[in-house]
Amino acid sequence: MNSATVSFDKRIRNILLKYEILEEDVIEKASSTSIESGRPFTTTLVAMGALSEREIIGIVAREMRIPPIDLDKIEADEAALEVLPQQLANDYGVLPVSKIGTTLTLAVSNPFDIVRLDDLRILTKCDLRPVISSEDAIRRLIDERYNADQREMNEIFEGVIDQPELEFTEDEFDEENIDLSDLSDLSGEGSPIVKLVNLIIYKAVKERSSDIHIEPFENRVRVRFRQDGRCHEAFNLPRKIHNAIASRL
Repeated sequence: MNSATVSFDKRIRNILLKYEILEEDVIEKASSTSIESGRPFTTTLVAMGALSEREIIGIVAREMRIPPIDLDKIEADEAALEVLPQQLANDYGVLPVSKIGTTLTLAVSNPFDIVRLDDLRILTKCDLRPVISSEDAIRRLIDERYNADQREMNEIFEGVIDQPELEFTEDEFDEENIDLSDLSDLSGEGSPIVKLVNLIIYKAVKERSSDIHIEPFENRVRVRFRQDGRCHEAFNLPRKIHNAIASRL
């Protein structure tokens, strides 16, 4: 366990003793088990059935006077996610929740680590409003929120591979039949290929990209967007996807 985890565990033990939330022998047993197993103290408490994850979050929230949050009930805020890259979110174990003006609401599991919060304040150039969640929930949702487009792309591609041969008519590509407003509706019924193209174009327009580059390699296909004269990777997919699409065009 790193020093931040050890410090956090110590603070939790002191709070439990201070308010007599658990018997001292239960706390000591959890503490020794935590050290022996190398698992965090709070994880050990939950495994022992001494406290639930929600109860631990509530205890920390009351002590620090910081509101708790159920991240599963909060929709992703892309403006907030853009402030902090996924790698840094993983490194710091935090999840951007929302951004209003220069105030960034940030889900944290260890609000006692003031140094880490100060670092994030400098990195994001925002005033931070921390809220409390569990480390497990934060880690799980970092991957889910930051990689939503990639996952949706994979699901669409699976539909392309599994779908019977598609036939297109000239009328389907008549410019008069194209409704650009449909690009924002990716959940409706229709050809997986259409959904795929819609998703790529919609994301490119949303990011104010000037070009879309689709680059097949030996084992993968890379989709890149050009912004301000520079290309960046938007999607990275298996090569079999390119073959499946090419066979239908």
